[in-house]
Amino acid sequence: MEACPNAVLALDQITSKYLVGDLSLNLVRAVIWQESHGNPWQPRFEPEYIWFYDYRRKLALAERPYEDVAKNRHKAETVLGSTEFICQSMSWGPMQIMGAAARERGFRGGPGELSTPECGIRYGCLHLWVYGFSSGKRSTWEALKRYNGTGVYADEVIEKLSALTGTV
Repeated sequence: MEACPNAVLALDQITSKYLVGDLSLNLVRAVIWQESHGNPWQPRFEPEYIWFYDYRRKLALAERPYEDVAKNRHKAETVLGSTEFICQSMSWGPMQIMGAAARERGFRGGPGELSTPECGIRYGCLHLWVYGFSSGKRSTWEALKRYNGTGVYADEVIEKLSALTGTV
């Protein structure tokens, strides 16, 4: 990672507290490197995101992955309200976890809290593990694809993981 050594050490210490199951420190480092280069203070709006979560009723708002994006987004904004809708449409923190994904994993704070390394890594690790490894049947590549939604992303993180571990 292209960050000062103290910042990398701090991220490693935080990450080590939230590793679960098959997650490794180097895998989370690679995700952080891909997503934010270690800078947690760059939230990003994702205009095509459709996987919203009503945390009050514990209910996913998009049942089918390929429904009309505008229809899903309108439904989510109507149910959640404008502020929560926008916050769930954004990725946050060092692992750039989507606000909706953090809500689904139990996060109940204000969305800006996800930009703090402690909170963002906690929920990012939990989401990566639940979405990717909890069934015990997925490869690292499949877990990364599910975390971000594309095989290209998984390839890029695997490349960074290889650079961190010195393997090909």
